[in-house]
Amino acid sequence: MIRQFRFIIEDIVNNKAEFIINTIQLMVGLFIFCYVTGTLLDLNIIKNKINNITENTGVYMLWDNTPPKEFDDIINSEDKLPLIKQLYEYIEDVASDSMYIADSSRNFYFDDNFRLPKGVRSDKDNGHQADMLLVTPNFFSLFDIQKFFGENETEYDEAVPTIMGSKFRKVFDVGDIYYDSDGKEYIVKDFLDSNTYYVAPDESKDLINLDKFILMPISIDDDSDAIDYTATISECNFMADSDNIINAIIDKSNELGLYDFSSRNFTEQLDIIVTDTKDEIFVNATFMFIILIFACIGIIANAIQFISNYSREFAIHMLCGARSRDIIFRVFFQIIIMMLISLFAVCIVEGLSMAYLLTIVFAVMLSVVILIYPFHIIKRNSTNMLIKRGVD
Repeated sequence: MIRQFRFIIEDIVNNKAEFIINTIQLMVGLFIFCYVTGTLLDLNIIKNKINNITENTGVYMLWDNTPPKEFDDIINSEDKLPLIKQLYEYIEDVASDSMYIADSSRNFYFDDNFRLPKGVRSDKDNGHQADMLLVTPNFFSLFDIQKFFGENETEYDEAVPTIMGSKFRKVFDVGDIYYDSDGKEYIVKDFLDSNTYYVAPDESKDLINLDKFILMPISIDDDSDAIDYTATISECNFMADSDNIINAIIDKSNELGLYDFSSRNFTEQLDIIVTDTKDEIFVNATFMFIILIFACIGIIANAIQFISNYSREFAIHMLCGARSRDIIFRVFFQIIIMMLISLFAVCIVEGLSMAYLLTIVFAVMLSVVILIYPFHIIKRNSTNMLIKRGVD
């Protein structure tokens, strides 16, 4: 067996250019397969969530058409703040059961002494800020995220409870305390599962990945200013079978002399998100199929060439007692090594997940397909035939 592995290593070294090219092709193909599979699994989850949300209701949102000058006057006027609070309280009264908030308009700024690694920080940042999502408690049940902030999740005296995206596992542990740039204290209550998504049709036509987000409860209290109230009101989403509630809120805003709101129905936009994601999956799947076809052709051709080049050596081994399965073993293990290197690379980037497990199953099936023809050639040829091919 040790001698067999020595032969395999020599075979790889002697054909290293082909080995590297085939490994890279396989790696790219398996990367795309894992990504497509993961997206497809996530799409099914999101599709079910959207169907649950929109089965008997529509999703409505306030759309602010207030001219910039009037808007500035509203948020900067001390006389308007009590009216804004009154509007917010009215929204809570009439729509508490049908409203949820997911506000990603602001970033979280860490203490100046704290620096996030590149894989976690906000894409536009130097390490001191991260993406933040302010949510109401029903956000988690709506998107079937099995997490919660804890008891009294919107009222706290000390550390603010937060749930971190999966990327933050490399930085924090559950129970860790951290601080923002103002010295306010926060505590890590839990982490989201990898590749947790939600949809925000007013922000993006794509699924939004929460791996790099910090989630914390919406905090509106007596110390909140007009900007806090306005941002929160603007991010309200309403689930209802008609636009009666949101029209009542619009009328209330007009009555108080505040914002020029209109309503938008995003139910149709949610369906567009699903359709666009399906199109993306189809394009990536086509690209993956082409790459894997070329990779398989290349590996099979190299295996046939390898058998042809080493026919004389194989024949001598068989005359000395080796069997055809020993020859197949040499070809088989080269392909297995390529697969293992590719799968290891995919695991480093994608992590352990259902998509990765399916990628392993696919890689095993692909290895079997690749080996069929070389196996047939070796089994078909006798020792004399191998000697003759080696001499030719």
